This record gives sequence, structure tokens and C-alpha cells, in this order.
Amino acid sequence: MRVADDSQGKSTLDELQADGVDTSFIVVSKGGISPFTYIIVDEKTKTRTGILTPGYPPMIPDDLSRTSLLSALDGARIVYFDLRFQQTALAVAQEAARRNIPILIDAEKESERLDDLLKLADYVVCSAKFPQKILR
Repeated sequence: MRVADDSQGKSTLDELQADGVDTSFIVVSKGGISPFTYIIVDEKTKTRTGILTPGYPPMIPDDLSRTSLLSALDGARIVYFDLRFQQTALAVAQEAARRNIPILIDAEKESERLDDLLKLADYVVCSAKFPQKILR
């Protein structure tokens, strides 16, 4: 994950740390905008909508050194990807697969690297209609 050194990024780090999450592998960029998502839940229709602000600069595989990647996966019991930074997600997923760490993909729509990630996935979370969309 990458955040900027803005107030949103600092708040994200603070909240994760308060919940006991190890944030030592989160990349913090100087300047830029931290990514964040608004989730709107419609109780009547039982649906949710996520509005993503992707942040800048985007995370790329080179942001994680091989040493950091291996250390971040050390002891992991599962890895989760929401398909935002697909090149980076694929690099991490490939290493997780080599280490036999289960991979969970949150798939909402077709995307550039989705097929590659789905081939590595042990679990996929999606809407009831999503499989029909991608199997056309």
C-alpha cells in the first residue's frame, strides 16, 4: 500500500496502528495525494457502492524492494487484493503463490490484470452477477 505524507495518509497510518496493524511496509511518498474510498450502503436495496480516489503517485512494483516484499509476506496467513494497483498486486500475488499463502481477490469489474490474478486466487469475493459478466 502507498499513502502520501498528507493528512489522509497520516490518518490512515494512525488508524491502522491503533488497530494493531503493522504499517512498517506501507510506502509513504513525499507529496502527492493518499488514496481513499467512500463506501455508500443502500439498506433498501442491500447494495454498496465504492467511490475511489486513487491517489497520486500510484503504487508500482518498483516501490517494493524484493527484501521488503519477502519480509512483508513472512508470516502472512492470507493476502488480499482489491485490484486497484494491479501490476503491484500481481507481483505480490506471484510471490505469495510461490510461498503457498492463500490469495483473496475482491473482484468488482473486469480489468487489465484480472485474469492473471484470478488464476492465482484461492478465494474470490464478488457480486452475484460478476461471474456472468466475465464469462460472456
